[in-house]
Amino acid sequence: MHLPKYFRIAAYGMIIQNQHLLLSKEIIQGREVIKFPGGGVNVGEGLVDALKREFQEEIGIDITVKEHIYTTDFFVQSAFYPDYQVLAIYYLVSPKIDLPSQNFQINNIQFLWDPLTSIQQNILTFDTDKKALQELLNKHL
Repeated sequence: MHLPKYFRIAAYGMIIQNQHLLLSKEIIQGREVIKFPGGGVNVGEGLVDALKREFQEEIGIDITVKEHIYTTDFFVQSAFYPDYQVLAIYYLVSPKIDLPSQNFQINNIQFLWDPLTSIQQNILTFDTDKKALQELLNKHL
């Protein structure tokens, strides 16, 4: 096993609207992934600021961070950068404006609404997202 030399810290947001959970479907380095909106924290940036920036970049909206849901508590090697270990932090967030009620696309990212009561973990690409989804469901269903 190749052990990473660096950490990549990432912040992700979970939006619930009309009993549906927002997911993003995008291509990252030629690979289609389904995940929660969000991404990497820049050096000198706090988690909440990074999350707000990511939502501005990806969806063009302002959000309110409401509740911490989950922080990765197991070893995760980056799927894209083998020299990096990933530490992912998930928050329940709310948009400051209403989002479209149907699936929508902005730039090259598709945003999908999945019913909260029937969402399946296997729709998500990454194990950290699957664990965060389980934590969200445990707290909010």
